[in-house]
Amino acid sequence: MHITIFNSDECDNSVITIFIEELLKLLGKNHLVKVINLKDYNIKYCVGELFCWIKTPGLCIVKDDTNIINKIYIESEFVIFISPIKYGFINSKLKTMLDKLLPLLNIKFEYINGIARHQKRYKKYPKTSFLFDFMSNESKLDFEILNNLMTEASNSMFTKPVFIKNIREFSAKEAYYEIINN
Repeated sequence: MHITIFNSDECDNSVITIFIEELLKLLGKNHLVKVINLKDYNIKYCVGELFCWIKTPGLCIVKDDTNIINKIYIESEFVIFISPIKYGFINSKLKTMLDKLLPLLNIKFEYINGIARHQKRYKKYPKTSFLFDFMSNESKLDFEILNNLMTEASNSMFTKPVFIKNIREFSAKEAYYEIINN
């Protein structure tokens, strides 16, 4: 399986780094795994000009690494997004990256279960999962809200999250079993 881990942590030697290393040991033997450290990529904010739908369908015109990231995303079979949580939300690097996945959808809308969604641009989208590093000051309500937001973000990309977990309460081995069994 082709698995991509999008790591938005800006720190080295963090709980996230250790988790990724443990997960790589488990996955690396039988799967093609790529870790994308978003801190190493130039991802600018979406400027909302809609050219990615009208003038350059599927491609962002902003001169940054969005098209590289989007190509990696759409070619993956399974994607894991990892972010530290501060003030109850993902960091700006991951939020910007998720916003910039929009060119992977079509400008046209359709109603799915009574909800307007963009139509697919591609036949297949990767399965997704989210891993968060919740510090001790975040509440269960923060996690529920974030869980709902990330589930909706996944639904918009024609997938349902396999898991949304706090890495302080979920081991790399548990993640491994969730990935290989889905």
